[in-house]
Amino acid sequence: MDYQQKMAIIKEAEALGVTCTCEKYQISRTLYYRWYHQYKKQGVQGLKPSAKPRIPINKTSAEITVKVLELISNYPNYGPKAVYYLTDELSLGISESAVYNIMKRHELTTREKRIKFAYGKYLDKQIRRAQMSDRHELSDGQVEAVMPLKSGSHWHIWITDFGKLGEVGTIYQYVIMDYVSHIACSRLYTTTKRENLDDLLNAVAIPVAMALHFDVQVVTVNYESETWGKSKKKIKGDVEATFLHWGLKPSVVIEHSELTDARGAYTEKSLHHLKGLIHNKKPLDAIKLSFQRWVRHYNINELISYETGDFAPIDYHRKEMGEKIFLPLWTYLDKPY
Repeated sequence: MDYQQKMAIIKEAEALGVTCTCEKYQISRTLYYRWYHQYKKQGVQGLKPSAKPRIPINKTSAEITVKVLELISNYPNYGPKAVYYLTDELSLGISESAVYNIMKRHELTTREKRIKFAYGKYLDKQIRRAQMSDRHELSDGQVEAVMPLKSGSHWHIWITDFGKLGEVGTIYQYVIMDYVSHIACSRLYTTTKRENLDDLLNAVAIPVAMALHFDVQVVTVNYESETWGKSKKKIKGDVEATFLHWGLKPSVVIEHSELTDARGAYTEKSLHHLKGLIHNKKPLDAIKLSFQRWVRHYNINELISYETGDFAPIDYHRKEMGEKIFLPLWTYLDKPY
């Protein structure tokens, strides 16, 4: 990315908000603020590449390769460009082509392969931890039980601050997305109150999960203190209490996770739909109902590319489960909130 593109992103973030802009361009907030501080200190010159030479594609050292593979295992949803941005943050001095070459050599050029790679790394860590603490090896069955990655098992929760949109004011999008199928539940709010996540979980996400036979094992909440406005411990307790009310006990993880391809694509589509409604000067209640219909369309009709082909999220989940699962009638009805 050249300095002119970086400059344009900084200007857009100042006008529309950092979170929204970072999600649009699929860069981390850390990288954005690095550019921002460089610009404030040195002006446009600070955004230009340093004189440090890039490592040629075919001469990447073993040490650099290990670091890139570690980044891939931590961020399996990231493609070559996004991983390259991370290497830039770490000043590894390699090109985007070199990152792609590493992925190609290790057969990690697709998202699904990177997820399996990351899953294997995770299991290795769990096995080593168990061997150190319990001094015995895990059986194959226990290894499979550590973190079974399947449709409906892993949820990702985040808030997107869309900033001030026309006369409606500031809009926050709360999203709960299944990591594998990309089935999403989301609603729009004008505040970041605790009750918003409770509302989304109780009124939509958990009932839908039960209808679709989800086996929720892990819930990851993307934490940004300025958006959530409360401590990680408090959020974790609130989420666990909500699930426990339904008799569910998933592992709840509170962390700052980088932007994924699925999250970026969903946010971009959401914003595109919202801008059309704002442009037509729809009132907030009408915007919420229209957005609700769009989310329904996304889950039932929007084609997404998976390793096994193009499917709507609901259809992909049905295929993975091998069951004829149908959404209950109430999910097709508009519900004011």
